[in-house]
Amino acid sequence: MSIVENILSLRERFMAKLQKANIFDNFFMRVVLENKEVCQYVLGKLLKKPDIIVLDCKTEVQISKLFGKDSRLDVLATDKTGKIFNIEIQKAKEDAHELRVRYYHSAVDSEIIRKGKEYSSLPPVYVIYVSKTDIWEKGSAVYMVEKSLKYHGKADIYDDRQYTLYVNAEVKDNSEQDISALMEYFKTCNPDDDTHGALSEYVRYLKTDKKGNDIMYDEFEREFEGDIRKRTKADDIAKIMLDFKVSFERALKTLEIPEEEHDDYAELLRYFYPNVMQ
Repeated sequence: MSIVENILSLRERFMAKLQKANIFDNFFMRVVLENKEVCQYVLGKLLKKPDIIVLDCKTEVQISKLFGKDSRLDVLATDKTGKIFNIEIQKAKEDAHELRVRYYHSAVDSEIIRKGKEYSSLPPVYVIYVSKTDIWEKGSAVYMVEKSLKYHGKADIYDDRQYTLYVNAEVKDNSEQDISALMEYFKTCNPDDDTHGALSEYVRYLKTDKKGNDIMYDEFEREFEGDIRKRTKADDIAKIMLDFKVSFERALKTLEIPEEEHDDYAELLRYFYPNVMQ
C-alpha cells in the first residue's frame, strides 16, 4: 500500500482492526494491560492469587544498558509486597524461549541493582511468558520452572527469588480451566464477553465507547507515525516551493531530506498539492 493510501485509509483500517484486536496485538496489549485493575486481574488469574494488589503497572518499559542490548519489557508491575512481575506476550513464532526468559530476568534485575540496592534486597521477580502456541509441546496450558540444589544424590529447593511461568493459548487444559479460559479471551477480546471482570470491562470500553475508541486510535497511529510525519513534512516542502519559487528537488535539498525518501514525498505532493508539482 502506498504512503497516500496509508494516510487516507487510516481511520477505516483502524476501526476494522480494533474490532478484531486482541492481547496478542501489540497496539492493543500495551493499552489494555497498562490499566492497573486489568493488570491486577490478569496476574491474579495467572498466578492463582486473587488477593494480589498491584501498586504500579507499565507497558513497553524501556531498560537502557551502558553496555549490551537495550531491553523493552511488555509489562512490568509491582505489588504491595514489593514483588515484581514481568509479563511477556510472545506474538510470533520464535525459538530459544528459555534464553529469552533468562534475558528478561537479567533485564529486570539490572534495573533494580542500578538504583543502588544491595543483592540481598533483590525482590522476588516473576517472568510470565505468554505464547500463542504450546512451545514445549507437552499438552499443558501452564508450565512452571522449578530450580533445585543437588548434592550426594539429593535435591533441595533452590530459591533465588526468580520464578518463571510459561502459559499458552493453544491448549485447552481441563486441569487449568481458569487460565485456559483467560487465554481464550486473550485471543478474542470479544466485547460481548463479560466473564473476565476488569479485563472484560476495559476491553468493552476500548472497543465500543467513543472515548475508548479515541484512546485506541492514538495508539494505532503510533504504528504509522513515520507516514504521518512525512505528511506534515510534505506541507513544509510545498510551502518552500510556493514561497521561494523553487523546484521540488531544491526544496528537498533545503530540508536535507534523505534521497531514499524522495519518492514518498513526490507521491504525497502529487496527491495533496497537484498544482505545485505541475
